[in-house]
Amino acid sequence: YLHNSESKSENGQTMQLCFQATVLWMGKPKVCHSLGESEEQEELKIITFEETSEGQQKVLLLFLKNSLHWFPFLHVDNLYQLILPQCTDLDIFDKQCSSLAPANKSNSSCSFFLPFPDGAYVHHVRQISQPMSDMLKREQKMFSIAEILNLRSKGSLVSFSGEIMERSLCDSHSGKKAETDVSAQKKGGLLPWNCTVKLSVAPAHDSSILLDIYIQAAFVPYLWGLLPGARILFRGLQCKVSRFGNVYCVFIASSDVCILTPPHNSPKHLNSTPKFSIGYLSNIPLQPLNLGQAQVTCHLTCILSLSMQWFCDLCNISTEGRPSECNNSCSSHIGMIKATAKILVEDGTSEVTVFCKNQQVQQVLGLSPKEWEVIQNHIRIKGSIYLQHNEISTGARILEEQDLLTQYLRNLCRSPVVCRSIVLAFRVDRKSFKIGMLYAFNLRQHLQC
Repeated sequence: YLHNSESKSENGQTMQLCFQATVLWMGKPKVCHSLGESEEQEELKIITFEETSEGQQKVLLLFLKNSLHWFPFLHVDNLYQLILPQCTDLDIFDKQCSSLAPANKSNSSCSFFLPFPDGAYVHHVRQISQPMSDMLKREQKMFSIAEILNLRSKGSLVSFSGEIMERSLCDSHSGKKAETDVSAQKKGGLLPWNCTVKLSVAPAHDSSILLDIYIQAAFVPYLWGLLPGARILFRGLQCKVSRFGNVYCVFIASSDVCILTPPHNSPKHLNSTPKFSIGYLSNIPLQPLNLGQAQVTCHLTCILSLSMQWFCDLCNISTEGRPSECNNSCSSHIGMIKATAKILVEDGTSEVTVFCKNQQVQQVLGLSPKEWEVIQNHIRIKGSIYLQHNEISTGARILEEQDLLTQYLRNLCRSPVVCRSIVLAFRVDRKSFKIGMLYAFNLRQHLQC
C-alpha cells in the first residue's frame, strides 16, 4: 500500500504505488471564472452531461504520489468535476492524454490514458444513479459492528460500515518500529513512526455501541476524509482481541476504505457570521488574490508545534528561568505570555497548516479561561515550554519527561478535546502559498466547535 520509490523491479524500473479509475469523459473543458454558479445552472449542466454521455470516450485515469489520497472518494455511478486551479489552457487535458496506455496499465475498453495532473483536484457533483459499487457487491461477508464485537477469533479479516464518532491520536498500538515508517519520517512525514490514529466507529449516530479502529501514521496521508460524522465502508481490516478481552480492528496494507457519506458541515455556524465561506479547503486556489478573511468547516487533525514563553514587559527579554532573572539591571517583575501554535486541518478535500497565536492558542487547546490562567501561571514559573508533534527537539527545547505540565499539554494535544471539528476563520498567507503544496493560513479572530 505504501509508496516505495526506492524499490526496483527485475528490469530496473522504479516501482511506484498507484491506482487507476476508468471514467467516462463528459462535456468539454471550460474556464471557471467564479465559484458562484447557481443550483439551476449546475442542474442544467448535469442534465446536459447525462444526455450527451452516449458515445463519449472512456479514459483511464492513473493516480500517483500526492493524488493517491483521492482513492476513498471516487465512487461508481457518480459525477465529478476535474479542476485544474489557475489554468486557462482548454487543451491541457488533450495535451496530457495518450492514446496508448502503459503496458502494465492496459485497458482495452479505454481509448485514452491520462495521468492525474499535479495540483488538480476532484469535485463531487452528485450521484447519477443508485450506487452499484463493486466494493459493496464483493463476496466477502459484511459484518455488523455488534457481530464484530462478539468475535473471538484473533486475526480474522472483517468488512463493515459505520459512522465515525471520535478521532484522536495515540502511541503506536503495536509498539514496533516498521522500516516503512522510518522511511516515511525521513521524507518529511508529519506524524512520527510511533503515532497511530484511533477512530471510534458506531453503527449509527445515536448508537452506544462503539468499535475502535487503529491506523498507523504511515497510512494516514492516503486516507483523507476519515473524520467525525463521516460514514465509512471499511474492508479487510484485521480483527484483534486485547489481553483484557476487548475487540478492536487494525488497518493493514491490504485494507481499503470508501467514504459513503462525508462529514456533516454546520451551516448554522457558517451563516452566523458575515465572513465569506469558501465551502471546502480545496477551493482556496480558485479564490482571488485579494481575498481577505474567509471561513470553512474542517477538522483539526493535530497540533504540529506549540510554544509558550514568558517575556519581560519592560525589557522584552525571554528567559528560561524565573521572571526576576530576565536582566540583572531590570527591576520589573511584570511580564506577558506569548503563545504560538501551528496546526494541521483537513476537510476530506485538502489539508492545510494554520498558524495561530496568543488567545487563539487557548481556543485551539479547548481550554476555559480559568484553565488557561493556570497554564500561564506555570509558564511564568517555568519560563518557557515547547512541544513539537514529531517530538524532535534540541538544545534548550529538549522535552522534560518528568515535567507534569509538558506531559499534560502533550496528552491534551492528542486528545479529542483538541482533535475535533471546528469552524475556522482565516486569511491566506500568500507569501507561503504554493499550488500543490500545503497552504499556510493565519488564524483570524475565532474558532467554533
